[in-house]
Amino acid sequence: SSSGLAAAYGVAVSTTMVITTWLAYHVAREKWGWGLFPALAVTVAFLVVDFSFFGANLFRFFAGGWIPLAVGAVVYIIMTTWMKGRVLLAKRLKDKLMTLEDFLDHVRREKPVRVPGTAVFMSADSKDISPILPHHLKLNGSLHEQVVILTVVIEDSPDVTFSERLTVQGHEEGVLQVVVHYGFMQDPDVPSAVRRLQKDYPKIDAEGATYYVGGEVLIPTREQPGMLLWREKAYALMVRNAARPFKFFRLPLNRVIEINIHVEI
Repeated sequence: SSSGLAAAYGVAVSTTMVITTWLAYHVAREKWGWGLFPALAVTVAFLVVDFSFFGANLFRFFAGGWIPLAVGAVVYIIMTTWMKGRVLLAKRLKDKLMTLEDFLDHVRREKPVRVPGTAVFMSADSKDISPILPHHLKLNGSLHEQVVILTVVIEDSPDVTFSERLTVQGHEEGVLQVVVHYGFMQDPDVPSAVRRLQKDYPKIDAEGATYYVGGEVLIPTREQPGMLLWREKAYALMVRNAARPFKFFRLPLNRVIEINIHVEI
């Protein structure tokens, strides 16, 4: 009904006003450098007005005002589940991470078979290597002659110039550690970055490179400390339905190998 729609609209708008004022307080303190008392004074002045509208609209809660609050609560639960899940997953994967120095020591010690070609291993962290690299070496007992450990970093600026796109650090055993920088308004294109890398490192085969990306198969369990079991199951469902990284990075589908790791959360 029109009255129910008006109630829902009133609660939604007044709640948005309260949330916006509260967020503005944090921006003033953390981004603009305001002192505590000036930020509180302005915030309280706005909250007095905001809460007067919010309180008046709460009387229409059962007439339809509960709908935007229910929708907001669901969205909040989804967003916080995703954020807490990412933190939880990072903690679980931290035990599986290996430093580049440890990996190079392992290669020198074990001397695996080196096969012709170039392998590009996507890594989320530029400090540690992705667990898929040692996992691949353990399963296959071999390593490509040219190994590129590549991390994509999205900067706070909208654009990153072409000359500042790549940061390259060469290592022994044919290993390159590469960080590719993009602005938040730019679309990452990893194959293009590898082609540019080939100009400085001719041994890299950009056109025939194989791209290795990692994935996680999440196993919700009560045995590990973390979120409530139903939230862990919800997070696992969201991860399964998330966009695959090879699409985001524009990787050629016929040269992508995805290695999944089972992780209990």
